[in-house]
Amino acid sequence: MEGVLPLSRGAVFDQIGAFLAANKEGILAVVGTTASGKTGLAIDIAMQFGGEIIISDSRQMYASARTLTAAPTDAELAQVLHHGALMLPPERHFQAKEYQDFAYSAIEKLQEKGRQVVLCGGTMLWVDAVLLGYSFDEAVPNAPRWPQLIVAPWWPRSVLYERINDRTQLMYEQGALAEAIELAKNYPHMAHNMETCVGVPQARLVLAGEMTEAEWIAAVAQATRNYAKRQLTWWRGREEVIWLDAESGV
Repeated sequence: MEGVLPLSRGAVFDQIGAFLAANKEGILAVVGTTASGKTGLAIDIAMQFGGEIIISDSRQMYASARTLTAAPTDAELAQVLHHGALMLPPERHFQAKEYQDFAYSAIEKLQEKGRQVVLCGGTMLWVDAVLLGYSFDEAVPNAPRWPQLIVAPWWPRSVLYERINDRTQLMYEQGALAEAIELAKNYPHMAHNMETCVGVPQARLVLAGEMTEAEWIAAVAQATRNYAKRQLTWWRGREEVIWLDAESGV
C-alpha cells in the first residue's frame, strides 16, 4: 500500500515496550480498517502488557447487533476485559462527546488500578476524540491528555477486500441478516449509529422484497469495502501510526 511501511510483529511489540517504559501513563490504540484483525491484535497487546481494552467502535457498543458488528466474542471477552462492549440498547443515541466522556472515565479508572489502556476500534472520529482531545468547542483548542502510541494492522488491499468478502459470508451464515431484520422490525426508531450500521438499511430492502438474501450479502460486502477505503484514507496520512504487517501474523 502506497505510503505505508509495515513492520514485523516483533518490531512493533518492541516499540510498544519501549514506549511504555518511557511513558508510564501512555495509552495504546489499535486502529485501522474493518476485518483487519484489530480485536485479536488488541487482545494480544493487552495480554502481553497487562492491559484492558476500551471499545472505540460506535456499533460494537450495541447489544442487539453482535454478529452484524463483529463485536468481540464470548471467548475474546473472557481473555481480556473489554469496556463498552455490547452495553447500549438499539434506540439509545450515543454521540462522540458522550463517548469521549465515557473513555476518559474508563482510562482514569484503569490507570488508577495500574492497568494498561488499549483503545480498539474502527470509528475514526471517536478514536481521535480521545487521542487528540477534541474540545467540541471551536473557541477551545484540542488538548491531548496522555502520551499515546497508535498501531494499525496492514494488509495488501486485495487481501483485505478478500477478507471482507469472506467475513461477510461468514457473518451471514452466523445469522447477521436475521439479526438485522429483527432490528429493523422491532426498532422503528433506532439510534443513528444502528440505523446506519452496514447491513441494516440493506435488511429493510430484503423485508420490502426489493433485495434477495444473496444480493444482501453482495451489498454488505461492497459497503464494507467502501468503509474500509475511508478508514485507510483517514489513517494512512498519519505519520504517528505504526503499521504492523498482518501477513506476518496478527
